[in-house]
Amino acid sequence: MVRRTSPVILAGLALVAAQLAFRGWAISRSWFEFDDFAFISILLNQPLHLSTLLEGYGGHMMPGGLLLSWVYAKASPLDFTYQAVTLMVMQALASLGCLALLRSLFGARWGILVPLSVYLFSAITLPAFLWWAAGINQLPMQIAFFWGLLLHVSYLRRPRALTLAGTVAVMVLALCFYEKTLLVYGAIAIVTLAYFASGSLLERVVHVWRRYRPALLAHVVTGAVYLVLYSRFALDPNNAQVNDAPLLELSQNLLLKSFVPGAVGGPLEWKQLTGPFQVVDPAQLTIVVALLAVGALVVHTDRTRVRSRRAWFLPAWFLLADLVLIASARAAVLGGVVALEMRYLTETAGAAAIALGLATMPLRGAVETVEARRPSPLLDRREWAAVATVVMTALGLVSAYRFANGWGDATASRDYFRTVASQLAEHEGRVPAVSVSVPQYLMWGYRYPENTTSHVLRMYDDRFTYPSVTVDELYVVDDHGKIVPAVIAPKWANVPRWKGCGYRLDKGRSVPLNGPVTGGGGWWVRMAYVASQDTDITIRAGDETHETTLPKGWHNMYFTAAGDLSRIHFSGVGPGVTVCTNDVTVGVPAPLEPSP
Repeated sequence: MVRRTSPVILAGLALVAAQLAFRGWAISRSWFEFDDFAFISILLNQPLHLSTLLEGYGGHMMPGGLLLSWVYAKASPLDFTYQAVTLMVMQALASLGCLALLRSLFGARWGILVPLSVYLFSAITLPAFLWWAAGINQLPMQIAFFWGLLLHVSYLRRPRALTLAGTVAVMVLALCFYEKTLLVYGAIAIVTLAYFASGSLLERVVHVWRRYRPALLAHVVTGAVYLVLYSRFALDPNNAQVNDAPLLELSQNLLLKSFVPGAVGGPLEWKQLTGPFQVVDPAQLTIVVALLAVGALVVHTDRTRVRSRRAWFLPAWFLLADLVLIASARAAVLGGVVALEMRYLTETAGAAAIALGLATMPLRGAVETVEARRPSPLLDRREWAAVATVVMTALGLVSAYRFANGWGDATASRDYFRTVASQLAEHEGRVPAVSVSVPQYLMWGYRYPENTTSHVLRMYDDRFTYPSVTVDELYVVDDHGKIVPAVIAPKWANVPRWKGCGYRLDKGRSVPLNGPVTGGGGWWVRMAYVASQDTDITIRAGDETHETTLPKGWHNMYFTAAGDLSRIHFSGVGPGVTVCTNDVTVGVPAPLEPSP
């Protein structure tokens, strides 16, 4: 006998397909941004060791994400197809997990489509999805939230070792991508204590210990081992500056402007920051309507359902954790505006969806669950479920479309690399270049040397050279990706002498500078000279020594200098060769600006 698929599940699958279709369009307009280039730079310039994968990045420990990034960087570093397909597959797993969890918790009833649409079409999850550096962290956490909770509830209904092993495996795998997955254990604890035990809090804890002890021990040990690894490899205690964070502003932005509007289809409006990055910018009317809608829902469920309040502990747990994490790791530097960035509260969309189900529908197999206090025309009628689903889907798609459009229209990073590639195609042979910092819109300057062109453009190593000494030709890649001649912006110069052959380098002369160069590296010297014949020469510029050949005639020679120096020493010129200079400058390479 063939078993027919429930029309509710078919409708749910149609909603998942619609979400994936929209996100497929959105990701097709995305590309690498910011931290993605740091991943490429790190992984193409270091051998792949376990220490590289475990090394903390911005407070994150993400060996799984770095391993995938390394595989894709080796295959084709600037082809975003690999990343886009991976994000789509992970999103499909998370979305199907949400549907499967709702089906497992509440059965195949039309009411599950409303919370499903809350997760699928909320714009809260979109910013992280479109950005590889964020999506490769956060999508595994969403997968763990839905599938891990589904397996755990199955264990609570019927404790079996295989189900417990599956829950642990899902959590361990997700923890390989994102340390914040630890928060899912909080969701597991809330569902266990609130719905699969009874009595006071102490009695509930005792019940869980007696009945579900293997699961409790397994999850505690897994979390503890991970915390030890995280504190060893990724934790930066210097980032913990909660006292410096504007907590009131953070709380208002997080709850009133980001989460509440986002949970009901907002924010509708976004504010562009830099490049593709945007923060929520809801109108006051949007905030008021969203607050009224959420408040009315909470009050209505409380009046028509018994035990509905405990459901809201689920999103409250994630919101509180997000507030603490943002305040300790980001807000002290970026201020309260950081709470307007949706990617810091991605998981709250899933938590809100499941909480909505727990507050309105009975949880199958639970010890305690929500029950009807009195009939509700809003919660008990299929028509209202359909209307709520349509409204949530429409509003969420409007908000998501506007964000995706702004993200896709920002092409500065793509244009930079396209320009580099086209410029290299115009040059014959390898281009002698200075390894300068890439523009700030690609990567922050504090990530030296990962932010230099020799690292970021490692995929073009067969087309660039980065010499320490060169004659006549020296280039830099400017902030737009153009390969232009380098000029040495003078900070020091030779002490002026008479015109003509001011300094005879063939006589072992040193050239004094008009000021002391002190400390560090990164200095370049341009020396204009004339030589009667080709000749070898040895140059000592502070801590750097160059042995090279000067070609005959008038030329510009460029070479690096480092350390402390007040003069540049020359020696080793061939016998009978005359070498003269009266033009030596020391400074930092910069792109030659075209004349007006």
